[in-house]
Amino acid sequence: MSQNLRTQLYFPGSCEQALSFYQHAVGAELLMQMRYCESPKPLPPEMTPERFKDFILHASLMIGDTCLHVADSPDESLAFQGFRLALTSESETDVRGWFDALAEEGDVEMSLTQTFWSPLYGLVTDKFGVGWQVMVAQR
Repeated sequence: MSQNLRTQLYFPGSCEQALSFYQHAVGAELLMQMRYCESPKPLPPEMTPERFKDFILHASLMIGDTCLHVADSPDESLAFQGFRLALTSESETDVRGWFDALAEEGDVEMSLTQTFWSPLYGLVTDKFGVGWQVMVAQR
């Protein structure tokens, strides 16, 4: 029996913009996307405000060999806390490009630098509030 763990990120109405941003910033590939209005079974109205009909109910992105699930949530108080997505490559060029793209309108907590575990490592929170560790994989 196989086991798989995936990450699900909920955005407060900005999921579509995040999908586009991650495709550009880290080369994510959009596998599928479904809006609330496209749900094969209508959701209870008390679960979803009318304004959410065109928002993202579910989408899947491939980043490298990892699948990331994303959606919009009517809960606007959500915040990304207590975790970071770790993005690695053997290429310093890739790492620098990803870091710079994720930092656009975001916050850099640690500029790219050499550490004892990586020749190039940095911490950034993107403009959607998602934290990232971006690093060159140790060889």
